[in-house]
Amino acid sequence: MTTEKIKKRISEVLKRIRKEEKLTQRQMAEVIGVSKDAICSWELGRNQPSGVVLLEIMARFNLDRNDFVDDSSEKNTENEKLKDKVSKMEKALINKGILTAG
Repeated sequence: MTTEKIKKRISEVLKRIRKEEKLTQRQMAEVIGVSKDAICSWELGRNQPSGVVLLEIMARFNLDRNDFVDDSSEKNTENEKLKDKVSKMEKALINKGILTAG
């Protein structure tokens, strides 16, 4: 999956979660501990959150890597690549002591 597709998928998930939780961009930013501009940029697909922030979002909103897999007509291999990338990121953060397993 290309970087642009990853940004797009993250953008879609963040917008969906924020709207489901009935949060403004500012409120979501406060929950995560980032600026409103960061949320706006992520939702527009201009940037993407760092691995640590993405994992924080996943923890706070009870998401897992499957939530970031495109369930449209994307090829399964691209979905598996994204799952693998998130899994490797999780393992690296666990090994560095930044994230706990579980």
